[in-house]
Amino acid sequence: MRGQLLDALLADQSDYGVLFVESTERAYSRIKQVTPYMVIVFCEIDDAAACQLLSMLKTDAELSGVQVVTCASGWQTPRPSWTLQ
Repeated sequence: MRGQLLDALLADQSDYGVLFVESTERAYSRIKQVTPYMVIVFCEIDDAAACQLLSMLKTDAELSGVQVVTCASGWQTPRPSWTLQ
């Protein structure tokens, strides 16, 4: 699903390529190899490995120009009872 969404969004953009890394354990080394413009991290809200990856990306001077987008899901506690109006 995630791949299909990105493919649809970037279909008319020949300047972009999409590289998927399924494991957070291998993600950092792949990001270091490629040095992309943007990294999108899909993770569960309580995923310790994803938090470690985000921390490593933030503190790596060589990757300081890489844009990072985090998409987190999976609330372990009930969602807040308030809503935005």
